[in-house]
Amino acid sequence: MESFVRKDFPFIYACLVASSLLLSACGGGGGGGSITPAPATQTLALTMDTPNSSAPTQAALDEATRLSQDAGVKGTVVMHTWSELEPAPGQFALTGLQSELARHRQNGLQIYLGIQIINTVKRELPADLQSRSFDDPQALSRFHALIDALQPVLSGFEHYLSIGNEVDTYLSNNPAQWTSYLVFYEDALAYLHQKRPSLLVGVTAGLEGYSSTNVNEVAALNTHSDFIALTYYPMQPGAQVRTADAPRTDLPLMVSRAGGRPVVLQEAGFPSGALSGSSEQSEAQFVTAALDAWKAQGNSMPFLSCFLLYDFDASTCAAFDAYYGVNDPAFTEFLCTLGLRRADGSEKAAWASFVAAARH
Repeated sequence: MESFVRKDFPFIYACLVASSLLLSACGGGGGGGSITPAPATQTLALTMDTPNSSAPTQAALDEATRLSQDAGVKGTVVMHTWSELEPAPGQFALTGLQSELARHRQNGLQIYLGIQIINTVKRELPADLQSRSFDDPQALSRFHALIDALQPVLSGFEHYLSIGNEVDTYLSNNPAQWTSYLVFYEDALAYLHQKRPSLLVGVTAGLEGYSSTNVNEVAALNTHSDFIALTYYPMQPGAQVRTADAPRTDLPLMVSRAGGRPVVLQEAGFPSGALSGSSEQSEAQFVTAALDAWKAQGNSMPFLSCFLLYDFDASTCAAFDAYYGVNDPAFTEFLCTLGLRRADGSEKAAWASFVAAARH
């Protein structure tokens, strides 16, 4: 499977091999069963985009929240890159984040916040730090300054915070940087615990990070993490879906490898596109299986966020293709058919499955 993790398509192939590598590394696993009631500590979340994802309006954002909460959603995921939050040295652009968090708090949603120092395939440090090592004293002190600047924004925020998104994908392609990122992450985690002791801090990996040749590096990275953060897309090489029932086996395996710490699914999704060997009915089947398996894990998996409410629109898809450096129709369809509803706002079959499972 290693041959599929190619440097020219790092994002897609890291995602595609993740689940099959996990299974080969861990052996068999759980099975199906009826949906069990979720304990009070479990939070179902959803990434809430809008039909026009490239230019959302306030009305569309409000409608996305209404739809989600009416369906039973209790949480959401908010992501920002470090470079976005600090566009110039020592100058912080926090208004958008502050507004986002305030809106979600006002609606009573539990928030999972991700600050992307690495975002899957790229470093996202401020421009003047891009050429420096992660463990450079300036990088460490500047991130401390960002955390200090975020204190008013984080007031009352006592949920999940992730430092880096799918970091194993970038680091597996740049293996000399594992050690420096470990130093950076542990320094950031310790500083966050000092500033906000009740905040739960982790670092997000794809499933491959827990099942491939980098399993030891990812385990070391999570030595002091408060939770194990993962993204989950059950795909296989060639941008083809695995069985839509895969969560019934995969989620128990995630928990079994977490060393007793809670597993948090930052993203869980399944495409509906035909180029991926899928369909809207298969996506709907996945949603039922994923929420069924998640509820069965109870306190071991306290938070799951489905990705995402609406399919991305065409301009957003094109922007993602450019960001990831991918020119592959199957990947584009994978990424752009993950919504529970279509980009025009209409329902897919997965939406009814999501509502039914969420309310069960």
